[in-house]
Amino acid sequence: MKKHVAGRKFSRDTTSRRAMYRALVRDFFMHDSLTTTSAKAMTILPIIERLIASAKSSTLSQRRSVYSFLGNDRKTTDKIYEFSKKMKTTAGGYLKYVNLPSRKGDNAPLTRIELSQKLENSLVKKGVSGGKKADTTKVDGAKKSNVTLSEPEQSALKKNSESAKKGSISNVLQKLSLKRKARD
Repeated sequence: MKKHVAGRKFSRDTTSRRAMYRALVRDFFMHDSLTTTSAKAMTILPIIERLIASAKSSTLSQRRSVYSFLGNDRKTTDKIYEFSKKMKTTAGGYLKYVNLPSRKGDNAPLTRIELSQKLENSLVKKGVSGGKKADTTKVDGAKKSNVTLSEPEQSALKKNSESAKKGSISNVLQKLSLKRKARD
């Protein structure tokens, strides 16, 4: 009799099950989210949380446990350590799951696992003053960077960028017509 046996078998033997878990974990870290059946999602959720938590502590034994689960997959382990560095302040609950409509083919309930916090891009830096940031746009062929601007400066920039876009489109059309005439 099976009493108090934890875990799911998914109609697989132990090695196939472990390979499936490893593949799901790799997919999650490579794409920052994972859509799978609810049973697989509920099984893989604590595994991913444990991997992130063990990657947060930089002891040798914890690093070896991460490597032993993932094998020799350098891209995924780098991603795990990147996530763990960004989540140093949080104590747990790194992931959330969102229930999706059932799959059409076999009516299996689907779930998407994603990060509970959006990771900010480390390249984006906040402005010093309280003004809004201007969007990165190309004006007259030069790329403008994210700079904090006041309201009047932002409106002037938008007007200039719109007129520059119109001008650049007309310039491109003129160049194309000249090229066609040169061919003929």
